[in-house]
Amino acid sequence: MNRSTMKTSEWRQRCARRALATVAFAALPAAAWCADGAAAPVTKLEKKDGPTGITSWLYAGMFPSTDLVQPDQNGPRRTGYDTDFLTAIGGEAAARPHEGTKITAPTGSVEFKRRTWNTNYIDLTEVFGRPERVCAYLYAEVESPKDTSLFLHFGCNDAGKVWIAGKLVAARPTDGSAQRSQSVALVELKGGRNPLLVKVDQAGSNWGVYVEFWDKASSLAPASVAIGGGMSDTDLALQIEMVRGIIRDLRWPIVGIGVLSTALMFGWIPLLIWLYFRSKNRNEQRVHELQLAMVERGMSPAMETQKPRRQSGRWLFVWGLVLTFAGAGLFAAEMADSGLRNAGFELAVMLSGVALLGAAGHLRRAAERDHREEEPPARPNDAS
Repeated sequence: MNRSTMKTSEWRQRCARRALATVAFAALPAAAWCADGAAAPVTKLEKKDGPTGITSWLYAGMFPSTDLVQPDQNGPRRTGYDTDFLTAIGGEAAARPHEGTKITAPTGSVEFKRRTWNTNYIDLTEVFGRPERVCAYLYAEVESPKDTSLFLHFGCNDAGKVWIAGKLVAARPTDGSAQRSQSVALVELKGGRNPLLVKVDQAGSNWGVYVEFWDKASSLAPASVAIGGGMSDTDLALQIEMVRGIIRDLRWPIVGIGVLSTALMFGWIPLLIWLYFRSKNRNEQRVHELQLAMVERGMSPAMETQKPRRQSGRWLFVWGLVLTFAGAGLFAAEMADSGLRNAGFELAVMLSGVALLGAAGHLRRAAERDHREEEPPARPNDAS
């Protein structure tokens, strides 16, 4: 082989080595991207004014959690709280799952899947619904720029635990709604990525967690009230709209019940007045008839034999004025304060007064008609 052929061969080998190196260098970002895509979500704990909520997670479930026969009053209520379902990948303290990691559960194969929530409240009903007596896991990693200490603010619905770098840092064995800062613990974080595992034990209905890091131990609950005891924004809006619809559908029956109740409470007043005048008119009518009978027999009655007039309804008029003005004042005050839906009682009082005024007017017109139409009977001549 001559010298020119050797130089050509060496040149080709150098070109091949350079091409391989270029391809390998170009493939590094793609390999890193693929590896990072399969790994757990990472949240950077950067210094800021407010807390940092962990919203990107790998979630896995559901695992069975049956009721304990004799639970402790301050302890867990179900078996899933203390059962380690992650023994196949090192156990709860040492588990480092990736996206797609599968676990064999009593109910079948369970896979860790990735999801990002829009709020600091991790609403598990969005992925699992509302089952009863189950539990689930959430896994993520938090990245700290250096070794530091931060406060973990944890709240869960129902029971739950939190591990950071294999250490149990928060536990809530009893059931209840989720609120921020239900448990606050000072945790040590290493510089770099720290594994974070959360277990949620579900009794029924809503379930979810708050996991937030802050450099302060003060409660976060006053600054942001828990969503409906652990319900999502959508569920809360639906429940509010449902209550509003019920109020709209029942507002007139409620007003009717208020009017009826008021009539039952105050109705005895005009009833007694009516019974009094009715009895008085009947008695006067009997006296008048007796006087006429005495005149026919030639007897001189001790009183005038004039037919009694109807009562003019003075007391009904007085009671009507009192109830009308009192009800109108109370109705106006209640309307200005809370609207028509809470003013049914006051409206009923005012309407009762108006009814009494109407009855008084009817009695007055009847009395005036009797006075015009009826003449008193002529008295006999005493001389005869």
